[in-house]
Amino acid sequence: MLSPTGSSLVYSTYLGGNSSDWGEDLAISPQGWVYVIGGTWSEDFPTTNNAWDTTHNGYIDAFLSIININTSSLIYSSFIGGSQWEWGTSITLDSSGEIYVCGCTNSSDYPTTAGVYDGTYNGDYDVFITVFNTSSPSLVSSTFLGGEYGEGGLAGKITILEGPSGKIYIGGNTNSVNYPTTSGAFDDSFNGGFDVFVTVLDHYLSSVLYSSFLGGASNESAIIGVDISENIYVAGSTESPDYPTTTNAYDASYNGFEDVFLTILNIENSTLLYSTFIGGSSSDGTSSIFVRPSHTTYILYLGGSTKSRNYPTTSEAYCTSNNGFIDAFVTKILIEFSPPRFILDSTPHVGTTGDPLTFRINITDNVVVKSAFVEFWYDNSTHYNLTMHPSNNSTWYCTITVNNTLNTLHYIFHAVDTSKNWNHTPVKNITIIDNDPP
Repeated sequence: MLSPTGSSLVYSTYLGGNSSDWGEDLAISPQGWVYVIGGTWSEDFPTTNNAWDTTHNGYIDAFLSIININTSSLIYSSFIGGSQWEWGTSITLDSSGEIYVCGCTNSSDYPTTAGVYDGTYNGDYDVFITVFNTSSPSLVSSTFLGGEYGEGGLAGKITILEGPSGKIYIGGNTNSVNYPTTSGAFDDSFNGGFDVFVTVLDHYLSSVLYSSFLGGASNESAIIGVDISENIYVAGSTESPDYPTTTNAYDASYNGFEDVFLTILNIENSTLLYSTFIGGSSSDGTSSIFVRPSHTTYILYLGGSTKSRNYPTTSEAYCTSNNGFIDAFVTKILIEFSPPRFILDSTPHVGTTGDPLTFRINITDNVVVKSAFVEFWYDNSTHYNLTMHPSNNSTWYCTITVNNTLNTLHYIFHAVDTSKNWNHTPVKNITIIDNDPP
């Protein structure tokens, strides 16, 4: 920890035993305690009396340690593991103070709890997701997640996050053809090499609510973020020229060898709001993502490394030239999601009493139009809302039967896209005539 000016160290410590130990991720509690997750070979890795497991289980164990930097004390420290290899890769704290950790394991006896999504080891390396409460000596919940082959391969990181509604979001990579997916997922078929997976579980780890592959024919690895609308941000590296991109992408073309990618997935509609390549002609990869969303504009920051001499930079950048074999990069991306636009209203200007009348309009959007309806009324009468239906060429329509009145029919079109941006037209009018004989 550095001072506010960056000129001095406020706090710095070792944490480990007599063999190899490493931290993968950390979280900070409201009181300023530091929560660390990682892996250890050390049988004498420091544990505390209140630990869930004070004994090293074999080969590599994951560990969870909590440090109070104000008193330089170890509040909690525990091994996590089975008889083979596991290491923790990501940690998040929920609003009640419970600790969610995840990582990789090839231990068939990794500890699980009753009632979780998957209490059985699936093969090779599985994801583990485990929940701790340091006031209790037992695990709150613990589950496997995976298919018959490997999750977290190619040095891929498994990421865990809690969403605003309490759901648990997991992202990483897999080469398991049978990695679990859900009905209606964006992509329920394995694409080849290592694919990204994005999985959402309930807060208690008892069921998978959404799960999808994401990738091309070669290898991907990724980290994830989530926003207040529960859109999922997936950033990583890909070797797939056919990795999916969107029409609003910064760069829809693969640049060579290994590119950074950035994808925004709306799981409510299983659609990609945005997906792009970013890179140069050599190897590029990202290891961190920060999201700052607003109503229609998303600002994203990516950090990573590149071997590319032509990784894209901006004219006002701190450094526009590659300095050596591998350079770090920082990239800021601004994505604007415009509200739906109403292009061509082909609703008739005149209607006849007792006859059908079809409201029809062409609606476009830079992502996807989710739904549309027409609000209509006769002069000072009651307003009605009628759901519209999509057809080809972005046309939405619905049909009413005109009332037996000569009052003017008024209407407004409303539409919302998958980014929850609303728009509507001004009030328009239809003259009603009576062409029925007495």
